[in-house]
Amino acid sequence: MTGNSGKLLNLGTLRLLAIVAPIVFALVLGLTTDLWLDRALPGLWPELVATGVVAVGAVIFSSFIFWLLRGVYGHIDEQNRELERRARELRQLSELERARAEEWKALFELGEEVTASPEMQGLLDSIVGRARDLLHTDIAALMLLSEDGQELRMAAQSGLQTPALRTLTLLRDRGLQGLALEMGAPVLVSDYQSDERLKDRPAKLVAEEKLVSLVAVPFSGKGRTLGTLTVGNRRRTVFTGHQAELLRNFAHWTAVVVETSRLYEQLQNLALFEERERIGMDLHDGAIQSIYAVVLRLEDCVERLGERPEKVAPGLEKAMDDLNKVIQDIRSYIFDLRPEVQQGDITSALQDLVQGVRVNALIDTDLTVEGDLNGALTEEQAMSLFRIAQEAMSNVTRHAQASSLRVSLATGPRSVRLEIADDGIGFDPAAERPADRRGLRNMEERARGLGASLSVESVSGSGTQVRVELPLPGVRE
Repeated sequence: MTGNSGKLLNLGTLRLLAIVAPIVFALVLGLTTDLWLDRALPGLWPELVATGVVAVGAVIFSSFIFWLLRGVYGHIDEQNRELERRARELRQLSELERARAEEWKALFELGEEVTASPEMQGLLDSIVGRARDLLHTDIAALMLLSEDGQELRMAAQSGLQTPALRTLTLLRDRGLQGLALEMGAPVLVSDYQSDERLKDRPAKLVAEEKLVSLVAVPFSGKGRTLGTLTVGNRRRTVFTGHQAELLRNFAHWTAVVVETSRLYEQLQNLALFEERERIGMDLHDGAIQSIYAVVLRLEDCVERLGERPEKVAPGLEKAMDDLNKVIQDIRSYIFDLRPEVQQGDITSALQDLVQGVRVNALIDTDLTVEGDLNGALTEEQAMSLFRIAQEAMSNVTRHAQASSLRVSLATGPRSVRLEIADDGIGFDPAAERPADRRGLRNMEERARGLGASLSVESVSGSGTQVRVELPLPGVRE
């Protein structure tokens, strides 16, 4: 039976044929017997002929029906096989999509980690761990080029069994990593020992870890090669181009981490330089100028020593008062430079800072702490928040002419909030800032480096409020 017949004769058609055909056959046979056989043949011959015709018709009809059914069921079997094939394809597509979803999820989560934290080593460890898990390999190793570009050093690894290799350093032209750097593209190796490209490139990592199949990809940032990311198995594995591309995506994130870390370090150095410059300027404009004024007053007293003592005494007393004031100012500067925030304990550091303002500036101060930080801040985050508070309070003591100062530190489920408010003369935050007044700029740069938001609200004659909102790690607003 042809395919077209199978399409036309479905089960409904067969059902109708099975009902109608016997009825038509019986009617034709009855009419034939009555009108022709009974007249043409004598005796029992009409019944015998009719019976023979019925038997032959039944055989032919049954054969025809079975022939049609065989075709129909053959078509059904063909459809079932097609459905099974499509089901297999769908399962394969589903598995492929699931794998792709896992890959995108891993890359997305890694991206979140990179944007949420500036801590380089933790991010590099996360990259090699995720790459190894996603590619189902025995090891993953991330190596960074030295500053002179001549050596590769192990920066992060996962799965290495040889402790000495965890601090491995090798020349940039050695092994698979050297080949990847030379080619500037991913290198896939099914068998390291038999690969002609690696014949003259001995590799300590491969030998010590008994690796057979590997993939290495180079990565770069701002046009500069930064290092390599490698995965490998101790059994023979045929890595695919897709796996190499996936590893390259991890390498791209590695480049972002390295460049971000270097930029963050540069920003820290810049902030330190600017803070030193600010302190030097403050000392020059304040304490040093005051000391110079005392020197001039003392010189005047020396010139007047020939006069009566009662005329020189007021000048000496004034010089002594000025020196005491200078000593107090220098003590304040020393206090500003002294604090350290140990293990993220910003609360104790703020208490010392508030106490210093109360004693040295004679300002009524109050510190309120709500919630429990309980190690939520890194030491670096705590120090940056402290420096912002220090700068804000320094501005209050020098410029605000305030009688009271309120500091609050509140910890919520999503962020840490620091507020410094005074009742001083206030200022216009939108006004142009003098070049030698970097206080607000320093606070803004520190907040930006933390990934925090900083706001300054002030109205002339109504005091100033500085607020810093720092999202807790892992919280995305």
